Amino acid sequence: MKPTLKKSLSPSRTQIRNVREAEEPVQEKQLAISQPIQTDENGVEGELNRSDITTPSLKIVQAIGPLSEHFEGGVVVLNGEIPICDEPDKNNPTPLRLTVIRIKKQYEENLEHGGENRPRVFKSENDVIAAGGHCNWVNNRKPPFSPIATMLVAVKAPDTNDETILANFPHVFNSKTKECKHLNGAYALALYKTKGSSYTRVAKLVFNAALMSDLKAKGLVYGDWAFGSKREKINNNFVFVPVMKRVGTHPDEFVEFLQHISSM
Repeated sequence: MKPTLKKSLSPSRTQIRNVREAEEPVQEKQLAISQPIQTDENGVEGELNRSDITTPSLKIVQAIGPLSEHFEGGVVVLNGEIPICDEPDKNNPTPLRLTVIRIKKQYEENLEHGGENRPRVFKSENDVIAAGGHCNWVNNRKPPFSPIATMLVAVKAPDTNDETILANFPHVFNSKTKECKHLNGAYALALYKTKGSSYTRVAKLVFNAALMSDLKAKGLVYGDWAFGSKREKINNNFVFVPVMKRVGTHPDEFVEFLQHISSM
């Protein structure tokens, strides 16, 4: 994997802190953690709950914004600090492999960027209406609320020897079977939030696969996906949009591995 940081592959702690503060991910802890956390092991003591654990975010760097100060546009970054793919390549727009373990749809309030208020989030459209909002375009005006989907994904580490990057992929799958050999490697769990064009391009694709393909019977976690980004013109502005496509079906052995690491 080629260097994708604008300044260096190892940003300073101050740079990392500034990026984290500006790009704080939406945490869907019920997606990321499904069982109580066992304590008094691995050097950890005391009563822990879901609020004590955070799951890294998966983001695509845009041409402007806090992340663009450190990374090239179109690069996919883990937790706002770890680049895990090169700049978009027209010949290979989906260099990453990931699995959608769970996905949750909600409705989020559309607020102006840079404001101090946090957007309200509701579970259903009826809840949005009860709060005095709606999700419909009226006279070409953006609705006050839009659907969002947050996915818990397992993403495979890129082909690199950079320990700074590999340290963020703690789950190792190592199978000796022929059908699983191509899946061997290190993995990380991450949350990927979709809204607007990314909701249309990614979430709807996943929903369709979950309900209208073999995954309806097998389970969403069996889907093998390729992921990346490309530059596209939307509303007279060039932005980097996600590209995702189904590339296969996972064998049972690998699914058991994914289910194990996502329930820890």
